[in-house]
Amino acid sequence: MRDEDAVRQFVERMSHQMAEWNFPPMAARVLLTVMTAEEDALSAADLSQRLNASSGSISGAVRHLTAIGMIHREPVPGSRRDFYGISDDTWWEATLTKGNRLQLVVEAIEEGLEALGGPETRPGRTLAEMRDFMAFCHEEIPLLLDKWRARRDASLGDVVP
Repeated sequence: MRDEDAVRQFVERMSHQMAEWNFPPMAARVLLTVMTAEEDALSAADLSQRLNASSGSISGAVRHLTAIGMIHREPVPGSRRDFYGISDDTWWEATLTKGNRLQLVVEAIEEGLEALGGPETRPGRTLAEMRDFMAFCHEEIPLLLDKWRARRDASLGDVVP
């Protein structure tokens, strides 16, 4: 049976952890509230009430989360209300792969390397290592996602409806 107090405690505890990882605190609270909701999607008013937060802070959080692809907005036809839910694409997959973000970082680092005089300089070596790591991650993430999907699908096969 669902324990609402325990769910709220989890949302707060996990959002604090995410804030320590430099994730915006209110965005973390909103994300976790949407993730733990029984409903498929929640309105901004629902989020405000559940989190005891102002509409302005909810607005900023959902704007951030939709921009990075972790939640999606569902407009209500004939209304000014929107609902927010976890994206159909698994949000962590969308976040990691959307827009080739790591490739953009690699390209930006290349510009920095040129400005620093190349990878032969002390700061250039540091940036070159960062570039190489980001390029490695960009190449490996699709492979990791394939492994994850295979593991997830295998475990879902074990679930009896």
